Amino acid sequence: MSLRLGYYNAAADKGFGWTKVKKKHNITKYSAVEYIAKSPVREHIGGQSYRHTGYAGKYKCRNGVCELVKQYKVLMTANEKKLRDDHDKGVITEYCVGITRCPNWVTTALAKSNRSSVAAEGDNKYVGAYKPFARTVLSADVKAGVNKNAATR
Repeated sequence: MSLRLGYYNAAADKGFGWTKVKKKHNITKYSAVEYIAKSPVREHIGGQSYRHTGYAGKYKCRNGVCELVKQYKVLMTANEKKLRDDHDKGVITEYCVGITRCPNWVTTALAKSNRSSVAAEGDNKYVGAYKPFARTVLSADVKAGVNKNAATR
């Protein structure tokens, strides 16, 4: 799917593409957009538009157990209509549900998940997934980048 430069006009709150995703919603890495674009959770929302769903989670780990601190559902809207250049319009927007600007760690989590690794900062672990996260998991599961609901404690 295409990721066009697009535009974003803050005063009018209008735009699409990479510029809108980055400037309005604070998702600042192409690989974070790519991760959600690969989501198997895809919903037709009308015409040639689709919504892809993923999650970014922040765990705090101690003594081999990680507790979910924060989780955001991340939605990406894309349009498959072919334009004059024979490519689809592509990504319209990507954002965290419930807030306008995603925290920086959301981009980190999604980008790292796109490369099948886990981002870590201190005792915090950031991961992306295509389904909601378990509240508590073993540290090894977070390091593996695996969202195992069976590991819930």
